[in-house]
Amino acid sequence: MSKKINTIWRNVWLSQNNVSADDVFSSRLFVEGYQSIKGHIPLDAISMLEAGGGTGRYGIQMACDYPYKNVLVIDCLNESLELGRSLASRKGVKNIRFELNDILGLSFDDDSFDCVFSDAVIQVFVNYQDAVNEIARVCKPGGTVIISVCNKWNFHTLYKFILRLAKQPYMYGYEKSFSHTELLKGINNAGLKRIAKGGFFVSYGIRRHNKLIYRIAGKLCDLVVNFLDPISGGSISNLFGFEIFIVAKKPKR
Repeated sequence: MSKKINTIWRNVWLSQNNVSADDVFSSRLFVEGYQSIKGHIPLDAISMLEAGGGTGRYGIQMACDYPYKNVLVIDCLNESLELGRSLASRKGVKNIRFELNDILGLSFDDDSFDCVFSDAVIQVFVNYQDAVNEIARVCKPGGTVIISVCNKWNFHTLYKFILRLAKQPYMYGYEKSFSHTELLKGINNAGLKRIAKGGFFVSYGIRRHNKLIYRIAGKLCDLVVNFLDPISGGSISNLFGFEIFIVAKKPKR
């Protein structure tokens, strides 16, 4: 990761040092994301890796919900890991560890984990395929990989495009938005086989902006999604969610 991106995210994690655990785990983006992904976590997966933990909230919640699993959260920034350790301590979680490691060059042996999960991480790399390849390498044959990213077909992409036209910086620096097709290509190139896909929180790309007009637009978007998702098998969220994800298996040898 470039020094510029590292600096941006280091400051993000430092700014959240005093955030309450309730705020982190009640965030709608997290709640909707975790609910969407939880059902794809294999019950028999004992060793789990969250690659690029950020706050560590996904790994911490996984450890809470599955106390028999051994969860490891890695990140390349100590500020992220310290935040995760603090949240895990406040939640009283014991079956979780935090470790400094680089998703572009993981220090683990091949075939180390039953399940590898990564949320909104590979999108910050121009060479994101290297990260996907590393995730696939450390997953055991027959194991599960879950990768989520920002969705190209969401208002958030238009927002970033408008910023570029206005020559204004995006607060998180470089960030690629993916279509399911692009994410699937990266999954296939790493030798993984897709078994499921999904998406969640369509309105977040609008709601994350605080002006009244955006809040109103976000509520209208929620009404449409809540009406159409149940009758379309969730296809609206899958297509237009703020984040999309793919669940894949590593073929057995």
